[in-house]
Amino acid sequence: MADEANNSTSDGNEATGAEKSDVKDNKGSSKTFTQEQLGQKLSEERKRLRDEFEKEKADALASEKAEWERQSKLTEEQRAKEAQEAQRKELEKREHDITMRERRSEAIEKLNEKGISTKLVDFVVDADSDKTDQNIEVLEKEFNKAVEEGIKAKLAGRTPTDKGSTTTSGKTTEGSANGIISKDGYRAF
Repeated sequence: MADEANNSTSDGNEATGAEKSDVKDNKGSSKTFTQEQLGQKLSEERKRLRDEFEKEKADALASEKAEWERQSKLTEEQRAKEAQEAQRKELEKREHDITMRERRSEAIEKLNEKGISTKLVDFVVDADSDKTDQNIEVLEKEFNKAVEEGIKAKLAGRTPTDKGSTTTSGKTTEGSANGIISKDGYRAF
């Protein structure tokens, strides 16, 4: 009888004597699985991943085959023209990458000069040097404005009043060793 209680899962199902594992789902609650159930879930996931991989491999192979067939139908002149175009595109890409690295480096320098965090460099970099400079200027103005507003907000508040100089009736008080005594002779608390 005690064995039956130990072999039942949290939902009342009987276990087959296999080990149990607790697995937390996305909601944070715990669900108990037997070793057999875990094995089944893992094999289903492996099968799904294997099928995805096979599909991707078949698609890539079909794409390469179609490109090879297309290339085989071209004349030497057309192949040379395509190769030249591919090389031109690669050079343009490299040139663009180099330009962007240079602009990024220049922007980091300018941000350092202005005392602005260089972590913001990606927000101001542009392929055009003038546009990068404009972005830095706008960032600097907005950054300084935000800092100024933050400082004003921290310093804002009520002006403290000197409660010791007047009483509630408006009469001035004088300090004494025993406490504050008003001109009427009454002690103010």
